[in-house]
Amino acid sequence: MSGIDLADAAAVAGLAIGERLAPTRLARAERDLLTRYHRDGYLGARILIRAEPVAGSSERDVIIFLNAGEQARIGEVRLVGDTGLPAKQIEEALKLPEGHPYRESLARDGARAAEERLRQDGYYEARVTAGPPDWHADSNRVDLDIRVSLGPRFRVEFEGRSALPESALKSALTFAASGAADAFEQESSARQLEAAYRERGYHFARVTPRRATVTSA
Repeated sequence: MSGIDLADAAAVAGLAIGERLAPTRLARAERDLLTRYHRDGYLGARILIRAEPVAGSSERDVIIFLNAGEQARIGEVRLVGDTGLPAKQIEEALKLPEGHPYRESLARDGARAAEERLRQDGYYEARVTAGPPDWHADSNRVDLDIRVSLGPRFRVEFEGRSALPESALKSALTFAASGAADAFEQESSARQLEAAYRERGYHFARVTPRRATVTSA
């Protein structure tokens, strides 16, 4: 059972005709194949590479035995850190349901989606990352730690002429996409807002950012 396309497996191994087959080269090919299998969720995969001499020549044939096993399934997904929003909302953004086939890209994409969800809610500097998979060989399940670094929550208010709807103004802001709300991004957002006004015919519009610090009593 190969688990992945055989042509892909051959490309990952990268063993070329005429190449010198040193033990270290075969070990690297095995390591690269296992890395690929693990990335696709085959965490119990086994690889055996054997070089056999060709009769009457100095050449050797390489035989690669691939045993992918079963693709692992998602087990427990744990949120680590302050989530800011209710945990249920973060879990919905992650889209990592228990029992679903596991792939490294799913965890990475889910973390990115949760990060975007937090930034939409004003946590512009939020970072969400998926930790290494915690694989349980007996159940072939993968538990995942999703680490949340929240950062401060920002609120953007618009003062002055309101010729454009607030939704159009918010869509021009760069904070959520960049993951920062520093002076550089404030200026960048201001320039984007000016461009939005000019597209609507307000060619002399000027936008000036001002950061206010709110302290609690």
